[in-house]
Amino acid sequence: MIQNLNELEVCKHRLTKLQNRIEQIVIHQKKSRRAKEMELAGVRGMIEQLQKEIQSYELAQIQQSIHALKDELWEIDSANLPKAG
Repeated sequence: MIQNLNELEVCKHRLTKLQNRIEQIVIHQKKSRRAKEMELAGVRGMIEQLQKEIQSYELAQIQQSIHALKDELWEIDSANLPKAG
């Protein structure tokens, strides 16, 4: 699970490397079709996992922003309420 921006960048870098790896597997002329399919399945699985982690982190960041804005709006609304007295 990604905890901060540094980990997000590392994860994105790994994702790019894995995507490049798919191309290398496909164009490799000496590997059998079966070997390519097996290796591609593994790489695609890792890519899918990284994409899920990135999406989860980004969603959490958006949710935090929404909560912060909501709290800020709540404070503004509360400050504008007429005082009883």
